[in-house]
Amino acid sequence: MKNTIDFITRYGFKMGGDEKTLISKFKASNNIDEKMDILFSMKKFKSISEDTKNTLVKAYKEEKGSKVQIVILELLLKYNDARSRDLIKDYLQGENKN
Repeated sequence: MKNTIDFITRYGFKMGGDEKTLISKFKASNNIDEKMDILFSMKKFKSISEDTKNTLVKAYKEEKGSKVQIVILELLLKYNDARSRDLIKDYLQGENKN
């Protein structure tokens, strides 16, 4: 049953809410798994606001070394944020240091 719950969560069926609700939950959360669920749930939107993009860029910088970083990059790429290219370079350079 756990795999089914993970699968459903990863495709945005578990966590409802609009963009503002989800990004508010993301900001308030200290739990990585909850943050991941929120980010995966945000993939259902056709677009996101500049405010949300700015929040995600800030979170990317705060989440160094976390699996949350990858999902943030995915979202920024999906929503064509101009900063995503530089963030990918940053991520890859960080990976090469390890």
